[in-house]
Amino acid sequence: MNNREISKLIKEKRKEKKMTQQDLADKLCVSNNVISKWENEVTIPPLDLLIPLCKYLDIDINQIFKDEESVNNLLLERKRFAKKLNNATIVFTIINIILYTLIGFVFDKNNFSNGASLLVFCLITLIVVNFIIYFIYVIKDRIKKI
Repeated sequence: MNNREISKLIKEKRKEKKMTQQDLADKLCVSNNVISKWENEVTIPPLDLLIPLCKYLDIDINQIFKDEESVNNLLLERKRFAKKLNNATIVFTIINIILYTLIGFVFDKNNFSNGASLLVFCLITLIVVNFIIYFIYVIKDRIKKI
């Protein structure tokens, strides 16, 4: 199936099930804008949502993968996401190095009762910062892209 056929199939099956875009979006934990983009050929469903989508709409997944073009399109989407994840990993690493360096310069061991306190502070800071960066670079982009 090509993108147009996949989009048409999703829309037809959703309507057969008497579901709104919001109903389907709620089941897949995405926004209704995502469903709209799929149905209007703006994007195609990512691989990780394809199985639940087929389940909710009673679509045979083999029907979607019946030609090479649809497989290639889905793999291309997956590669784009993997590249974004790799970029985020590089950013995490750079920020970790910067944070360790800054923390080492700003906080002298004398400001803490022992070296263990500094280590705990560094770890907590890095966990919080990494979570924020992960959300910004990966999850937010994925939600917007889907």
